[in-house]
Amino acid sequence: MKRNAEVLKLDIVLLGDFNPKIFSPAWFSAYDIIGEIESEEANLEVIHKDVTIFSLDWFRLQVTQDRFSVFTEQEAYFEKLIDLVFNTFTNLIHTPLMQ
Repeated sequence: MKRNAEVLKLDIVLLGDFNPKIFSPAWFSAYDIIGEIESEEANLEVIHKDVTIFSLDWFRLQVTQDRFSVFTEQEAYFEKLIDLVFNTFTNLIHTPLMQ
């Protein structure tokens, strides 16, 4: 019997008008969206006015001036990722979202 591998991944993408450099691990920690230890252990690739990219062991985030994108490949964290996005934009009520 042949089995097909199944990959589960949750991507959340929002389009809008973003300021990428505010989306740092420290910002997420300051608003209790991620923990302080997670913030310190984040794999930070870049924080710039045009793009921010960082990851933790359970998600990867990339923000440009017009796109917020976060994903996880760990099904156990799907709900936590949804909460992360909800809490992020609950704190950024003046950030215009288009889609």
